[in-house]
Amino acid sequence: MERLRPTRNSRRGSGAFEALIVIPILLAIVLAVVEFAMILSAEQKLAEASGVGCRTGSLGHSDHDVKAAVKAVIGDKRYDPDRIHIRRWKDKHAGPMIEVKVEMPATAASPNLLRSVGIDLSGDTLTGRTVMRVE
Repeated sequence: MERLRPTRNSRRGSGAFEALIVIPILLAIVLAVVEFAMILSAEQKLAEASGVGCRTGSLGHSDHDVKAAVKAVIGDKRYDPDRIHIRRWKDKHAGPMIEVKVEMPATAASPNLLRSVGIDLSGDTLTGRTVMRVE
């Protein structure tokens, strides 16, 4: 008995079919990496902004100065004064304290690249929070 071998013509188009399957998966992975990097960068910027704002407030400056310090770090484009929360209180052991929390919608940090594959960031919020003792 002679074995039947696939001829070259019988495999025609298989490369295109494989590319049709693999390319969308690779594209989704690349978009996920890009979006993750953008969100991570924004979270680091928020943490830095809350730290700078909290440090400003811990030195005795006003809430207006704290918001100005936060604005200097995150820039005019992403600055929203309604998303900066400043809380001052007196702790019985540590003394006067200040907390600065800076929030940003995730869609302000990333263009929501993975919405088409079912991962939607439109309801998520990124937050940077710092607590310090007032000097």
